[in-house]
Amino acid sequence: MIIAHHHVIHNVTDVCSLSSPVVSDFYLCLQVLGKIGVVIFFLISAWYLCDEKMTNIKKNYLRIFTLEKQLFFYSIALSSGTLLIHHFVKSFPSLSTSLAIKSVIPVWGEIWWYCTAYVAFLLFCPFVTRSLVMIGQRLHFYLVLLLTVTWGVIYGLTPLTYLGVLGDSFVFFIILYSFVAYIKWYGLVPNERQSWILAIFGCSVLIACIICGGILKKVTGIGLFEKIQVGFAGSGKLPVILAALGIFFIAINKKHLWHNKIVNSIAASTLAVYLIHEYPTIRMFLACQFDIGKLTVSSWAPLVSIGIVLGIFVVCTAIDYVRRFLFKFVLDRHPGKYANKIWSFTTQMVASSRVWMKLTKDIDEPSQELRA
Repeated sequence: MIIAHHHVIHNVTDVCSLSSPVVSDFYLCLQVLGKIGVVIFFLISAWYLCDEKMTNIKKNYLRIFTLEKQLFFYSIALSSGTLLIHHFVKSFPSLSTSLAIKSVIPVWGEIWWYCTAYVAFLLFCPFVTRSLVMIGQRLHFYLVLLLTVTWGVIYGLTPLTYLGVLGDSFVFFIILYSFVAYIKWYGLVPNERQSWILAIFGCSVLIACIICGGILKKVTGIGLFEKIQVGFAGSGKLPVILAALGIFFIAINKKHLWHNKIVNSIAASTLAVYLIHEYPTIRMFLACQFDIGKLTVSSWAPLVSIGIVLGIFVVCTAIDYVRRFLFKFVLDRHPGKYANKIWSFTTQMVASSRVWMKLTKDIDEPSQELRA
């Protein structure tokens, strides 16, 4: 889903300008898939993270360490690969100085926005979880209700950005996490029929916007209607969330049927597929190689694009299997060993710091006002 999205948005051809409205609408539908995929990808993590109601900062630190290890490997490997390929193939995108620096600090360099936002979310997650537990069901409900109105309706049902809400950020993840936690903690998981209704309704709205926006643009000649086609397909838009929630809960309701070692093994490489094909130089190369404008010369363009998406997934997955083999016999021979050492050293240094002791001296116990 995410590869299909990137195949469209990063392409050198603007799919809205294609001569065939049907083909154009097909590619816009592919574009929509990416944002649905991002939400589903996060929901999988959030669903299990909200089981940890007790504050556990160390566990989330270990998650960040594991993620950072994979990100660092791929950023260094892909930047080195870029230098090597460009040396022999001059048409391949070159490695800029800024990208080389960012590759050393992939999370903070924001090479991959999802990973940066997810790491930031993990840092806040224990405190958010504990806070949601402490406020209880009633206040949690009011919070969800407020978010539904301000974020779900005002932002989610308009093609514009209001209230300073950013879709591609850790704030979006925290908002989504608050919804997921309430649904799971208080037994509001929709059944299979309700899940199908959510998924079909969300997808139908998105498809209707694409088709109607295209027709209005063609009839009136007003380019503004182009925004309607993709305006509701952005991160955090309500139709996208409904479609993603529906698909996710369909899987949850059928999870007893979804036990396959091969599928689980392939699924473990999903993040790597994203990291590889979305690395800036690889992204530029793929966009130029698979120009949709050239593909649409043939009537088989939609099928060719689907084949390209599947091909990229297979190649990236195969590469990650090599990475997993290397990690198994090199870096993961003693799981958590180095992460625990770094954690122990850091916490001991901080705890023995005079500044830390001075800062925490007056906040070990709740204030009189809070106790009252």
